[in-house]
Amino acid sequence: MRAFLSRAGAGAFLIVFALNLAAGNSPAHGLVKGLVAALAFAFLTRWFMRKAYTQVPMAALERQVKAHQAKHAPEHAAHAPAAHEPPAAAAA
Repeated sequence: MRAFLSRAGAGAFLIVFALNLAAGNSPAHGLVKGLVAALAFAFLTRWFMRKAYTQVPMAALERQVKAHQAKHAPEHAAHAPAAHEPPAAAAA
């Protein structure tokens, strides 16, 4: 993931630095804005990738749980008492 963040930061730096030079700003001004953009984009990419890496396994786990519940729901329904039946203690 470190290489991915480095590439994302370098890409943001190059884009912002090139746009500043194309706009006629001084190279020092473009350098500062490029470094700030690289840092901000690296943080944004890190946040997004952490969210993506945690959400994908959670979604897969939720699908597995739902599939397991759907597969075993008839078994559990056969063993569970019906809602209209009184409890065994109250019937005695």
